[in-house]
Amino acid sequence: MRKILDRAFLFLLLLNISTSVVAQTPANCLEIESILVDACGNPEGENEMVRFKTGSSPINISNLSVSWPNNAFLGIASVSATTNNIVNALNASVTSCGYLLQPTGGVIPAGKMVLLITSTNVITSANSFANLSDTMYVIFQNAGNTAGHFANYSTPSGLRTLSISTLSPSCSDVVSYDKAMLVNQSGGQGGSSALNDGATVEFSWAGTASYVNHACQAPIQANTVSAGPNTSACAGVTVPLNGTAAGNYTSVIWQGGQGTFSNPTSLSTNYTISGSESGAVALSLGVIGNCNDTIFSTVVIVINSAPSVSISASGPTTICNGGTVTLTASGSGNYSWSTGASTSSITVSSAGTYSVSSGNSCGTQTATQTVTVTSAPSVVIHSASTSFCQGGNLLLYATGTGNYSWSGGSNNDSIFITNGGTYSITSTISCGTASDNITITQLPLPVASISSSAGNFICSGSSTTLTANGGLTYLWSPSGSTSSSITVSTAGTYSVTASNSCGNNTTIFTLNSSSIPVANITPSGSTTICAGENLVLNASGGNSYIWSNGQAGNSINATIEGNYWVAAFNSCGNDTAFMFVDVDSVTAFYSASTTSGHYPLTVNFTNLSSTSATGFQWEYGDGNTSNTTEGSNVYELPGIYTATLTATNTLGCIDRYEIVIVVTGDASNLAMPNIFSPNRDGINDNFSAIGSGIEKFDCKIYNRWGILVAELNTFESKWDGRTTSGSVASDGTYFYIATASGSDDKKYELKGFVELIGK
Repeated sequence: MRKILDRAFLFLLLLNISTSVVAQTPANCLEIESILVDACGNPEGENEMVRFKTGSSPINISNLSVSWPNNAFLGIASVSATTNNIVNALNASVTSCGYLLQPTGGVIPAGKMVLLITSTNVITSANSFANLSDTMYVIFQNAGNTAGHFANYSTPSGLRTLSISTLSPSCSDVVSYDKAMLVNQSGGQGGSSALNDGATVEFSWAGTASYVNHACQAPIQANTVSAGPNTSACAGVTVPLNGTAAGNYTSVIWQGGQGTFSNPTSLSTNYTISGSESGAVALSLGVIGNCNDTIFSTVVIVINSAPSVSISASGPTTICNGGTVTLTASGSGNYSWSTGASTSSITVSSAGTYSVSSGNSCGTQTATQTVTVTSAPSVVIHSASTSFCQGGNLLLYATGTGNYSWSGGSNNDSIFITNGGTYSITSTISCGTASDNITITQLPLPVASISSSAGNFICSGSSTTLTANGGLTYLWSPSGSTSSSITVSTAGTYSVTASNSCGNNTTIFTLNSSSIPVANITPSGSTTICAGENLVLNASGGNSYIWSNGQAGNSINATIEGNYWVAAFNSCGNDTAFMFVDVDSVTAFYSASTTSGHYPLTVNFTNLSSTSATGFQWEYGDGNTSNTTEGSNVYELPGIYTATLTATNTLGCIDRYEIVIVVTGDASNLAMPNIFSPNRDGINDNFSAIGSGIEKFDCKIYNRWGILVAELNTFESKWDGRTTSGSVASDGTYFYIATASGSDDKKYELKGFVELIGK
């Protein structure tokens, strides 16, 4: 009921809209505009339709007479409960803003669109009215003709004629179509009966037929618009635009571009091009329908601009002696060069400024380009010396022409260097490059160092050779020797001074006395460990170590039982130490009287651990524990539980053993009702799930347009007939999707319809 009232309100609103567009009224008493020849629905003869428009005078339906191509005319049905039910059902299916009316007192007003349906037994869902966007009158032929009133597609060609006439005023309209010209839903002809459903003929008021197919849709009128043919114009001028439109529209609007429209809400207008516009400018003519929906058509104005000209060069415009460069003009064409040439390109070899002009009816423009001629570059590197000491620097500078680029990346004419090597420079101009290089030797500072043939230690009764490096000459202390090597047999501190032309440097070397090592093993804890643990054994007494397992280093991890030894080494010899590691263990193990069953489930556990085990801890997986030798537990709820036994021995060694226990529960079930009445009478007021053993639940409820109106997130949730915004939902059929899972892990997905009856 609410929907009908809303449609009626919209209809009254549309009647009072003030627009600049006035629908045309036929000069004749009526004009036939469309025939749905091949209707959907069975029998087809009760679902065919004709659309016509009344002229300047009202028409009483009792005065109408129809001459069908097939079948006799049975008269127009009076408004009745039967026709009311049909019209109400059709209006309920409209999703746009259109509305169907029946003639009050049997009279159709002047200038109105009318739909004639061939029977009161029409199937309201067969041919869609969803896109109706206008107010139309609908009338029905009395029931009785089940065969088609027209001729569907067939060959050969054959005309079929429809005539509708009135007694007062006395006039008629006659149209004809060729049955072989009807088109199918694919835009072709022929094929299956279902493919040809929807074949329609549209007629101009002059009677010209056009053939279309909108599938299973009633012959309702659609808006059309054309912005007119594309054109061209000069910038800044005014262009006349003449658009056309047809259909049930309320107004028009011109838009687009940067210029101005003289009247943007009229089909015919003038557009003044903006001075900033160029190229192709697209303008749109929009037709606004009764539903405030707009369709557009586009016209393109190509703007002819004033002439333009520019010069591009084939390469650099600074050229070398004997070189050339090609200058190319681009723009509007018709070129005139300062050299007298009229071609688009010229090739020049002399310095100077060159110009080119281009003109058309919009004026003349000139562009210029300067060409210069240069000579080849030169460059030379200069330096006060070709060597310097480490830690110092040396200035290198260049003379010549062009842009400099040193091998180190600098672009200056001089650089300071701090390292020896070969340095180069390149001078570049557009005519080529020149280069030079210089090699600089860096003299190193002396860096004294001492090496020993016996390392840093000397054993009692032995000798070692000390060798100096890092200079050209050497002076030892305390011996005073000037040779590069000396032989010593006592521990102590020795120094040497190394010298060269850049200076001198002194270093010292300490030679320590050493003796044969004494190996020792120190454990990180008790030498008795549990299986799976490790004991760190640390070696001492030498400079390097080799263990019984071949590992080098001052420590190893002992994990297995047995004897371990380590050999300690230094420059004077080696020694070996030994240690025994003992490994203890315990084994946890048990059996269960059962590993699955229905709750409550009693499970007895038999302890089968090793005899070395002295302590036990049971964890049954449901929170219950015990420290008895044997275990027992009652599982009160369904689930999957892990029972764990932990066994220990006197040393504190630990082992664990686990078994999985599966406890099952009752079977779940779920169903959904298909009707409820939220009228607050305490009877069937809510929509909710029915069942038991449901742990997770979600249900979404949608209206006939697919909009979510309610959601239930738990099994106990109920829908009281209100939408998510809190408003009362309309009576009707709703669709639900419910997903759930039971305590027995059963999964549910239910889909269906529920009827809401509010009164």
